[in-house]
Amino acid sequence: MLSGAVKYDYNFHNRDRDSYMYALERLGDDMGVYGELPAGYQSCLDAGNSYTSRLCENKHTLSLQLIYLGKLSNGNSLQIRFEPNVGVLHSNLHYFSDNKAYPVSRTSALFSIADLGGLIRYQWGGPAKKSAMQILTLKYGLETGTPDLLHLVDVTNTSDPLNISVGNPDLKNSHTYKMGLFYMISPKNYMSNTVTVDFSVTDNALVRGYYYDKTTGVRYNKTYNVSGNNSLKAENVFNLQFGRRKQFTLSSATVAGNIHSVDMVGTDGMEPAPSKVDTRTLSENIRVSWQIGKHSLSLNGVVSDRRTTSSRDGFNDINATHYNYGVTGSFALPAGFGISTDFRLYTRRGYGMRQLDTTDAVWNARATYTPRGGRWVFTLDGFDLLRRLNNIHYAVTATGRTVTYTNTLPRYILFSVQYRLNIQPKK
Repeated sequence: MLSGAVKYDYNFHNRDRDSYMYALERLGDDMGVYGELPAGYQSCLDAGNSYTSRLCENKHTLSLQLIYLGKLSNGNSLQIRFEPNVGVLHSNLHYFSDNKAYPVSRTSALFSIADLGGLIRYQWGGPAKKSAMQILTLKYGLETGTPDLLHLVDVTNTSDPLNISVGNPDLKNSHTYKMGLFYMISPKNYMSNTVTVDFSVTDNALVRGYYYDKTTGVRYNKTYNVSGNNSLKAENVFNLQFGRRKQFTLSSATVAGNIHSVDMVGTDGMEPAPSKVDTRTLSENIRVSWQIGKHSLSLNGVVSDRRTTSSRDGFNDINATHYNYGVTGSFALPAGFGISTDFRLYTRRGYGMRQLDTTDAVWNARATYTPRGGRWVFTLDGFDLLRRLNNIHYAVTATGRTVTYTNTLPRYILFSVQYRLNIQPKK
């Protein structure tokens, strides 16, 4: 059976922006009271760092959907889906700064196929044939990325003297190509194994690069096109139920991957050059769970090894290992009571820094009471009972180290009351 559909979309987008900067130091000592704009501030307009802009975008998109579903002569099934999006984006930016207009106009052809928008799926075997059911799927994708027109304006913004932004009128569209292969085999209804391989590569990726002047401490930021970003990931997932009543479940997920990242970095006033970083990962996630009636208990452990290398001067290679293991349980007690708990240990090693090489024990628990009738539910939650978490999180990616500050409570105890109201309409 072959089916198809065509869809047309039109989108209009309009955006106005303005920014007015004032060099109040030009007023000398006549700057008034701190926190209030002094009289005559308008005469100190910093025209070079002030601007007004208007963006108008017209986007036309044509979506095509073709689906073939068929049964072959041998009883196997074949599915082919092709769902591309083809569009045209016409953008106009009117940018005005320092008594000068910088018009930018751009027309882009857009091509997009979502991850599941295009695939070929072949299935054979199964209980009817008294053999293992097998599924093989090939996925493909394509995405087009367009630069922000503000980054195309050939101006230099020095409103932040230590972080100067520079335009780049030569930016191109980026294209990301994706391919994926999926294979599943299920010999029995209580056992299955899947293998997934995904690959993507980006041409003319849009990255925010910089070069740093050590003598002045000034960083010059600019958007660039770089090629060479790609990633490859392979994953194997195995699931098995066993026991007389199939009350035990064993699951395993093995993942191996490689990410090749390219950005633009320069130092000592030199123009940025491509900075290439390779990250290889290998992880194993094992979980054993037990389910009987309303009770459940599971043991799980995750180990992940990561190696990040680069030939860039001053780059410190990373060979780190993460461990995550613990126990989770939920138990129904007599008289409407219930408890559940989650205890895990998070360990990181190999970074060579006290803030990153850590071991955190996290224990969460919940107690519930449901009186007879089941309408009322009283719950008491405790998060991070061992007081081991904080609101500062350190992480390392291919482009550098990040420190995240979270303005939330890292630990708490919460009591809640729930009333269940179910009103059925009269017949």
